Amino acid sequence: MPLGVLGRYPLLVLWLTCAVLETASMIMAPGSETVAYHLIWIGLALAHDREVWPWRTTVVAVIATTTITGAVMVLRVWEGVLHWEETTEIPLMTTLLLLVLWNSRRRYEAIEALRGVHERDRRRAALRVRLSRLTSHEMRTPATIAQGFTDLLLARETDEQSRRDLEVIHGELQRLVLASDRLVRMMRMPEQDGLDEVVLSELIDETTARWHVVAERRWLVEADPVVLTCSPDRVRACLDTLIENAVRYTDDLDTVRVIGRRLGDRLVIGVADSGQGLATDTALAINTTPYDADPYEFDARHGSDPLSKTGLGLHLVREAAAARGGCLVAGRSAEGGALLLMVVPDLTRPAVQPGQTRTVARSTTDALAAG
Repeated sequence: MPLGVLGRYPLLVLWLTCAVLETASMIMAPGSETVAYHLIWIGLALAHDREVWPWRTTVVAVIATTTITGAVMVLRVWEGVLHWEETTEIPLMTTLLLLVLWNSRRRYEAIEALRGVHERDRRRAALRVRLSRLTSHEMRTPATIAQGFTDLLLARETDEQSRRDLEVIHGELQRLVLASDRLVRMMRMPEQDGLDEVVLSELIDETTARWHVVAERRWLVEADPVVLTCSPDRVRACLDTLIENAVRYTDDLDTVRVIGRRLGDRLVIGVADSGQGLATDTALAINTTPYDADPYEFDARHGSDPLSKTGLGLHLVREAAAARGGCLVAGRSAEGGALLLMVVPDLTRPAVQPGQTRTVARSTTDALAAG
């Protein structure tokens, strides 16, 4: 057996050592061969199950073990210590071990094949994410430029019919920008890689600032400066989805309040607004549909809401909250509109001294009670 093989498989070395000692005990202790014989085979099965060796090495080990231990047992029969019936264990144990080792190898090969499939899927998923981001960027940039020129034309236009036409174009361009952003979020949200420490208040401020230029709303932020270990892109994508939902249910100059608060042993991240609120069926579906349910099941349960879309975004937000051991809660906000909160276990630490915590407009307890 090559020494290189022994260096790569420490359990093989351990088993060989034990097998040599057990064989020596078979030779030196006549009458107790059966126990040592079975211990050798048991050790071989256990070692090979935990550390699958090359097939040639395994076959050599089985043949060598069968030959040496079988010779000892035949010698004991010849000496009258054992009966001839004991030798039937030699072919039986060899056959049994070969079947066990063969099944172990098949399982190992299946696991390796599954790893290969997983790696290929991971690479393809990464390629799809990259392609979606590039595509979204290519869509968003010209749409944003066209939207800017439309704003200039609207400012100059005096004809009422032309203004209405330009407003339609402006609205469609805005929908295109939101659709490209939504595409990126849907691709980012299932990802759990890239964990990093971020200050929750800064993450929420940054996310809210991006929406200032998208929708004319009265934007409020309630966030504690705590350090959160998470995937920043995933949390940002969840917030974007909840904010987009609030924008869809509100009109210009309505209030949209983005929340990131510590509440006891829980962390609450979400959005409240002063719009018309969620339909009763939609809120019930959000609160009762299991996070691992089919998204189409959720879509069917909240279909009575005319402003609701596919439900896939909220479904992925619910999955993201569940991945941290939490849930997504829907209700009515203190402003009279919708309230959507991710409630997860508090795994944070303060970013500043307790006396420096920022002042907030209203406690998160009231926000939950209002829901």
